Amino acid sequence: MGGWSGSDDEASRAALRRYLELGGNFIDTARAYGNGRSEHLIREALAGWSGAAPFIATKIPPKNGQWPARADSPLEAVFPADFIRSSTEESSPRWVSRASICSSSTSGPTRGPGTTAGSGPSRTSSPRAS
Repeated sequence: MGGWSGSDDEASRAALRRYLELGGNFIDTARAYGNGRSEHLIREALAGWSGAAPFIATKIPPKNGQWPARADSPLEAVFPADFIRSSTEESSPRWVSRASICSSSTSGPTRGPGTTAGSGPSRTSSPRAS
């Protein structure tokens, strides 16, 4: 994952499969987790899976590369719509191997009462169901 190292890929795939066997239906990932490695492991774990497809959520890094995102950065500079779309499309082939619903969120500054920079998703999209 972001700084993830030393894990065993087969143990990771086995844990994901066991989670699915036990009825797990939501997997959270991000391109930053192992520079996309987690997304590949999810795809491999889903290969041959005949049960219900899990919901998979991924997170998109700020386009300007500043993390944590600064609260004073214009949203359009950090998470423009075309960047959200292309980032989701780039990530999803790594893990969409059968019917699933994909959701992506941006982790950056939220603007509203009681929120702080980086406190949660500022946008969510469901670009497609495959």
